[in-house]
Amino acid sequence: MNRYTAAGLLADATAGKNILVFARSVHVRRDAVEELIHAAVESGDSRVARASRANGMEKITFPSGGKISFSCDQEAVGHPGMDIIYLADLGDDRFPLSLELLNFIGRGGELIRAD
Repeated sequence: MNRYTAAGLLADATAGKNILVFARSVHVRRDAVEELIHAAVESGDSRVARASRANGMEKITFPSGGKISFSCDQEAVGHPGMDIIYLADLGDDRFPLSLELLNFIGRGGELIRAD
């Protein structure tokens, strides 16, 4: 994940959106967690309420009610109604996986794929 993507996801979560970062592997998921936490600290953004690095339950929450959750298991992506799902580093499996994840996006939500 690059810093511009991280900044955009942080801005949306700060505005109250619920975001899921979905990765192909635990390694990519952990990298995304660290990149987003680093971006929040670098920006000096005091609006981050809490960051959790608990394995498999990583999330960043905001006072606005927004949150960024992380998953690498499509069975455990959470509840329907996500505002944004960001697909990080999915290799050649992008299209079928994208269709399956549409079930977790709320009305008017966005599916964003890293290229």
